Amino acid sequence: MLSAGDLLLTVGVRHYDSALPDLPQVADEVRIVREAFGGAGFPAADPLLGRCTVPDVEAHLRQGEACSGRLVVYWTGHGLVRDGRGWLVTSESTVDGPEPALAVGAGHLADLLSGLAGAAQVLVIL
Repeated sequence: MLSAGDLLLTVGVRHYDSALPDLPQVADEVRIVREAFGGAGFPAADPLLGRCTVPDVEAHLRQGEACSGRLVVYWTGHGLVRDGRGWLVTSESTVDGPEPALAVGAGHLADLLSGLAGAAQVLVIL
């Protein structure tokens, strides 16, 4: 059963400034996920889609503060593993060595989401 406080946040990084190829299918992937959750009655914030920077992503995820039920975060785009650490690549990321100012590390994502006071449950789909 859905709660009035449930929320879907979607991030689709389609454009990259570095040597990484752009991902034109990202818009369709975000649409499909939003339709699937919406069809089940799950409310969604406007998607973050296209060229996405770390500050854009952080601000988008902070919308989860308003969530008092289940928060679902869907991310589509490139990811990298460097030195045993996972990174979600943003538009300004470099492929040589992601850094916190230019990519979202798995630990940073966990910190952002665990810092949201309202959500009763958090599900991340990568």
